[in-house]
Amino acid sequence: MLDDFIARCRAATTTETALTDIRAALGELVADRAALADQLELHGADVDQVFHEDDRLTIMLCETSPGTDQPPHDHQLHTMIGIVDGAEVHRFFHRTDTDLAPTKGRTIGPGEVLSMTPDAVHAIAALGPEQCRAIHVYLGSISTVERSLFHPETFTEEPLSIERYTEFIRPTSTSA
Repeated sequence: MLDDFIARCRAATTTETALTDIRAALGELVADRAALADQLELHGADVDQVFHEDDRLTIMLCETSPGTDQPPHDHQLHTMIGIVDGAEVHRFFHRTDTDLAPTKGRTIGPGEVLSMTPDAVHAIAALGPEQCRAIHVYLGSISTVERSLFHPETFTEEPLSIERYTEFIRPTSTSA
């Protein structure tokens, strides 16, 4: 199932309908949560597991622990997130001349897919008492693109690093 999904996404990246085709494939993948869950290892902590990465595509499993807010950040790539288990609260922001301003948020749950454009800035938190597991698909190499991270209180922008990202994780204080 997961191998077939990766193959479909890889093939789609060479077409003009890549975004639509990959979103549809991700929707089908997370719709069969029981079968997918059997193929995924649950780590029980904030872990990212990369299944595939090349210059056109990254597919990974991201786990988010309940009770924490992750800091605002961007991806600089078209991004799709499909929820396998749990739920995520996404807080969105738009850039101003000096920093970020909050906009509407959205909560996505099991079997749902969220798409974001390369300029999107968001922060996530796991909703509820359980670990959230989500398949993230990026149209490009997420490990090589220069991304931004924003301080969770001052919204000051800086280059994203895993060390600073982890430092900025806070106890949950928001809802959708």
